[in-house]
Amino acid sequence: MVKSYQVAAVRKYLDEYKSIGKAKLMDVLMDGFNVKTMPKSITIPEPKLKKYFSSNYTIKDMEKIIYRLLEWVYSGILTSLSLSYSCIPSSSC
Repeated sequence: MVKSYQVAAVRKYLDEYKSIGKAKLMDVLMDGFNVKTMPKSITIPEPKLKKYFSSNYTIKDMEKIIYRLLEWVYSGILTSLSLSYSCIPSSSC
């Protein structure tokens, strides 16, 4: 069965080159394309968010905290998963 990302890859290839031969089609279908260029998105289910955020947080507040945590992990500030919950919402931690 052809997967949606494979269809997207073939469409992307055809947008650029207008035609495709059998060999190239097989190459594209067998992951011969750059997956990193495919658009990505993540959805976090509401029950998971409720597990970590109280009802007084807005969507923007949650996004801001999640991005800050990701930046901390990437920069090396956050190296352990033992966080103080009182530290998360403030920007001066």
